[in-house]
Amino acid sequence: TTNIPDTIVPISKSFQSDNHISIDNRLLTLCEMISSGAEGTIYRIKEDTNSVAKIYHVDGDFNQLLTVRKQKKLKLLTSLDLSKVHPCICAPKKLCYDSRKLEIIGFSMEFIEKTVSLGDVLLSISTRTNTAYNRKELVSICLQIAQILSSLSNVENHQVLVGDLKPENFLITEDYKVYIVDVDSFQIDGFPCPVGTPDLTPPEWEGV
Repeated sequence: TTNIPDTIVPISKSFQSDNHISIDNRLLTLCEMISSGAEGTIYRIKEDTNSVAKIYHVDGDFNQLLTVRKQKKLKLLTSLDLSKVHPCICAPKKLCYDSRKLEIIGFSMEFIEKTVSLGDVLLSISTRTNTAYNRKELVSICLQIAQILSSLSNVENHQVLVGDLKPENFLITEDYKVYIVDVDSFQIDGFPCPVGTPDLTPPEWEGV
């Protein structure tokens, strides 16, 4: 565990959601929204078609859903870049700052086009509506997932645990290549994984 406080990071009231972010002191434009979840929203980046940005939500009091602890964790993850241990890990690449370059508001990661989640694939199999995946392709998907998870044991000097292991966090491309997402939730060293899927979490880990 870590003794870094899990306190909310306040955003200055001068912060304006003007669809601009700063990465490496370069001003970039957020465009198409891809998805939105409990923590934040994922956007395409106009000037970088190979990347997307996850921007954390800000509440009405200008408090971010990004804590001091999570900021430190993102700094560690971006410095490590877990895609170096396996290219199909959609790891945080760069920290995103607001347009005034004052506040960390999210991170960038690789953009993966035309994917379906493993959850959707499993649903199509269970409902017998699967037409895209034969046994050979399904075995290939399973082997790729095993290789991705195994590669995380090769991160030098750091302990990594995929705490929220669920089908929705594996994306499959049209050519059956598998990627793992939601990497910012991984437990790394003393930074815990704050979320989990009950059916896929060992009882002894619940509440830890």
